[in-house]
Amino acid sequence: MKLITPRHGMAQMISDYYQNNEAHLAPWEPLRPEGFHSVDAWEIRIQNKLDDIAEGKGVFFCVMDDAEEEMLGMCELSNIVLGPFNACNLGFSIAQAHEGNGIMFNAVSEVVTFAFEKLHLHRVMANHMPANRRSAALLEKLGFEEEGLAKAYLKIAGKWEDHVLRAKINPSTSE
Repeated sequence: MKLITPRHGMAQMISDYYQNNEAHLAPWEPLRPEGFHSVDAWEIRIQNKLDDIAEGKGVFFCVMDDAEEEMLGMCELSNIVLGPFNACNLGFSIAQAHEGNGIMFNAVSEVVTFAFEKLHLHRVMANHMPANRRSAALLEKLGFEEEGLAKAYLKIAGKWEDHVLRAKINPSTSE
């Protein structure tokens, strides 16, 4: 497993990941308009992701097999806010065929390390629906502490859903 930031020419691979896993990811994702995960849409979105990196707003990682021939999942640091907050949100997903074999643990662990050591962020926040036991278990294993429950937090699959709020604090910035 390796993490890479997207580059032009990867739109087909990223589109395939989302289209092949549409039913698997649907219970945890907002409703998407027709064509949202098309190759053309991902060509534009890749440029937007690269702009976010350049502007310090976020970092999107493709979780790849070692040969970089298949996208296994994704991890994203979004809404990076510096200054007194110095934090971001973490999102992630994995292909159904690769669930349960440690890939997401390794990927998220590397991304959190990147957030703390390279971006020098103080706090990484990751939220999940109460029914998403896999995400809850992963975040618990990675040391994300539960901080509360946000009622009707995000509109997922067409319905406002509660979310468990979790965060991990950078131990080197806790003073």
